[in-house]
Amino acid sequence: MPDITLKDYYMIAVSILSGGGAGVATAFFLGKKLLNHRLNKDIEKFKIDLASEAALIQKKNIELFKKEFTTFNEIINFIINIVEIHGNFNPTDQDRVLKLERAIDDLEDCMSLNRAFIKDLVYAKLIDFIKSTCPDSFTKFTHNDINETGNIIINLYKKHIYK
Repeated sequence: MPDITLKDYYMIAVSILSGGGAGVATAFFLGKKLLNHRLNKDIEKFKIDLASEAALIQKKNIELFKKEFTTFNEIINFIINIVEIHGNFNPTDQDRVLKLERAIDDLEDCMSLNRAFIKDLVYAKLIDFIKSTCPDSFTKFTHNDINETGNIIINLYKKHIYK
């Protein structure tokens, strides 16, 4: 059996330590690469989820804007109709009174169905408009008062929608 010297033990220890060191360095390097790969994968998934969420929010905002704009157009048409009826209004003409009341009812129905899409300030002005156009209020408000209130409402809507 050959004699093992101290130098041989030293060489064995150095071989083991250097091999172990290389293994640790390799494990560290591979672990770092694996971690970077995993983090990059998570970041890419997050970016995709974020873009998807942004697209969904944008779609909802577009739908809300369309609904708000449709409501605006309906209300404007009701206002125009009421102003036209009121412009030729004669409180003794029962057909005209009924036509005005139906137009006001239509506006109120539109307002209640679409309350979520009508800003508070506009809603308050619409209530004032309805009060001023009721047949009972005929002597209190002139056609110009009613027309002016209608224009205020239209301008409030335009400021809100086109801001």
